[in-house]
Amino acid sequence: PDGAWAQFPAFASANNLDVNKITVEPVGFPTREPMLAEKKVDAITGFSFSMFLNLVRLGVPEDDISIMLMANNGLELYGNAIIVNTDFAQKNPELVTGFLRAVAKGWKGAIANPEDADLILDDIIDSGLTKKKYKKLFPKKKFIALFEKDSKVDWVNFPFEKNIEDDQSDTVVRLLQIIGENPKREGLLDTPRRYLSAFEEFLNPPVFNMTTFDAESTDEMIVQLDIPFYSFCEHHLLPFFGKGYIAYIPDKKIVGLSKLARTLETFARRLQNQERITNQVADYLQENLEAKGVAVVLKARHLCMEMRGVKTSDTNTITSKLLGYFRTDERTRAEFLNLIGNHRN
Repeated sequence: PDGAWAQFPAFASANNLDVNKITVEPVGFPTREPMLAEKKVDAITGFSFSMFLNLVRLGVPEDDISIMLMANNGLELYGNAIIVNTDFAQKNPELVTGFLRAVAKGWKGAIANPEDADLILDDIIDSGLTKKKYKKLFPKKKFIALFEKDSKVDWVNFPFEKNIEDDQSDTVVRLLQIIGENPKREGLLDTPRRYLSAFEEFLNPPVFNMTTFDAESTDEMIVQLDIPFYSFCEHHLLPFFGKGYIAYIPDKKIVGLSKLARTLETFARRLQNQERITNQVADYLQENLEAKGVAVVLKARHLCMEMRGVKTSDTNTITSKLLGYFRTDERTRAEFLNLIGNHRN
């Protein structure tokens, strides 16, 4: 190509490089993925001669380096390949050099002890906890990330993540290792998949329509008792479960009876706390029914305090949210609470 690369033979000679062992192919975007797939190149990059010299000085044999020039706007990974443009390389020489060195050595050139590293590289900044940890441990070392999420990004799948399900299961495998288990033993071989499948099922309750009908002059309290619900404590990821007691006083609309239970199920099947579920159910019903009053009481057992911590078994927590007449009228409130009390007794 034109420009500095036309001087490549002279550069190679001056630095004792065997030009016959180095592959340089100027290509564009349409050809990059087929070439990588066919293993014609190990790395794709466009970078300055000084970058190349730095790579050689790090001890990477020139016959292990395949370089493909390309116009690109950043750094990307495809399998064991790095795609980076000249400006990015010049601004981040340590990053590109380190990556190319790792590629050329089959990723065996990474340093196990971060104290010996010149820089610390992370694939993605998500919560920021990893960066915070290493900046605290090694404040003088440069921390670089390939991608930094923001509030608009939910999940990132890098191109080198060939099988997303396997990659996600690896996270559970790592958790099992952290708590001292052997994920290769028979009983745990399929646990990562089952664990993720269980959470996917639980966190996706059936969608329902809030079917309403004309109240037809119904103006008395409608109460539904002993509605079972299950949820996960967001603090410890342990279950809490119990029963719900829901009442409303219609104004112009009544609702299909199953929708009261559906509403509780929908808000419970999340990472939650009991107080929030109680408020959300009451507010949702009030908003959709425009009732004269809504009352919600939840009674639940929390395994996060029964099987750990204080370890108080058979302890129930009761939360309530009263709106409209249930809040302002003492007799209405007393009638509802008496119905619950008499039923439970």
